[in-house]
Amino acid sequence: MDWLKSRGAIEPAETDRRRVLSRARSYRWNEVEGELYLITANAKEVRVPKPEDRLDLVKEYHERSGTLGLQAHGAPAVPDGEF
Repeated sequence: MDWLKSRGAIEPAETDRRRVLSRARSYRWNEVEGELYLITANAKEVRVPKPEDRLDLVKEYHERSGTLGLQAHGAPAVPDGEF
């Protein structure tokens, strides 16, 4: 992310260089909005939720879909205390 924000001015560590440059092709940093966007296969840009917003989004999705974290056989998808 630092590499995207710096527009390539920061050189990634040699051990991470290939991974960073490869993954960065699929993302765009919008400096004005302070938001990260995923570029999909059809070139559509989708905003990536900030880490602090992700847990609430997952909980909301589960509540709306009715699964509430349960798998098809009724067992919790995530053991207690890990969600």
